[in-house]
Amino acid sequence: MDEIFQKARRGDKSAEEELFRYLRVRFALLAKRRLGKEHAEDIAHDACLTVLEKYQSLSETTDFLAWAYKVLRNKIGNFLRVNQSRKKGQNPSDKTGIDPQSIAIEVDSDLKGQLIICLKRFAEIHPEHARALDLLLKGYPIEEITRELDISSNNLYVMLHRGRKWLHDCMFSEKGKS
Repeated sequence: MDEIFQKARRGDKSAEEELFRYLRVRFALLAKRRLGKEHAEDIAHDACLTVLEKYQSLSETTDFLAWAYKVLRNKIGNFLRVNQSRKKGQNPSDKTGIDPQSIAIEVDSDLKGQLIICLKRFAEIHPEHARALDLLLKGYPIEEITRELDISSNNLYVMLHRGRKWLHDCMFSEKGKS
């Protein structure tokens, strides 16, 4: 797929068509699994259009497929967020009705302390996962992280998913104990 992507970037129209046929089929399948048949085609099509509009501006080091799937994931997430807001009768841009500035002021210091405890435990128990999360939060691109940790991008995404779940579980269980 990387070869086709590179050809498309250089202006090969047949490679570009093949690339987007490939993405459209996969995007539609993934969107159907997540959203059901009714909205999947529209979301997949919208994601493909976004990728088509922006893929030429990607840096040479960006993993095209990972980026493209992230575009789809964001489109699905936005769709779900808007739909949930409509069901609740809210304006999608105003999820909570709380001023974001006030959130930072009102954050409980116990919660911050609990997060720090969980992060330290996480780093002790899963040092490779913690390293991956740290590099991602520092803004390193996926390729550099996978190269640094000598893992595949799929493995990285699994590690990040498991790490987020572990931290969530730690925060939830510890919060319930205190």
